[in-house]
Amino acid sequence: MDANELLIGGRYWVGVCHSIFRFPKSYQLIVFADSSLYKNPTRSSLIARTTEGLPFNLQVAVYYKLTTNDDPRTKAKQLKQIYADFGNKWEDFLVVVSEAGIKSVCSKHQFQEFYTEREAIEAEIKEKLQSEFNLYYIQLTGLYILDLKFPKELEEAIQATENAKQEVTRYERLRERELILKETKIALAEISREILIAQADSLKNAAEIHKEGDINGNTQIWNAYNTVLENLKVIV
Repeated sequence: MDANELLIGGRYWVGVCHSIFRFPKSYQLIVFADSSLYKNPTRSSLIARTTEGLPFNLQVAVYYKLTTNDDPRTKAKQLKQIYADFGNKWEDFLVVVSEAGIKSVCSKHQFQEFYTEREAIEAEIKEKLQSEFNLYYIQLTGLYILDLKFPKELEEAIQATENAKQEVTRYERLRERELILKETKIALAEISREILIAQADSLKNAAEIHKEGDINGNTQIWNAYNTVLENLKVIV
């Protein structure tokens, strides 16, 4: 096997007892999915488990490309090694590696995290598979979680929990609003009290100044003073 020459599409004279091994040049795709979601998937959807042991249905797309180097001579040597390791069955091997890696990462996460940290888990699976693929000169170019579903009873429990959390949050906001309004009313009452005290002091001083002056004017001042005192009693 000549691993020093990489041929592109075309016609070639190979001689007697020789043949050309064909490898895909473009990106390849492995899909774990139900036929209702993806036509002609590579494998059916996966049944993974969370760290609590809860089973769930997972559908994933894995994109890869043979060889990790664009240099023609290096690429040819890597393709030779891939063929030596797997023949034409490299995809079957990658399916097994992908399934094991995906399930391994999923088992490290709690079920809530698949809703709150889905992108982070997706990135973790991609990193895991990339390290595995690199060992065999295969480049992982993309990985996407297409869909995930927990058992119906568990999803209903999750939804009920989320609804309860939203109700608690709404109640806490209402309580916070009531406290703010209460504190505002107290502050306004204190300001009004200080204003009335200041008015009372001013009227008292004015009445004392007018002790020997106009009797009618003095009476009006004392009446106003008494009114302020009554208002103070209401506030207190």
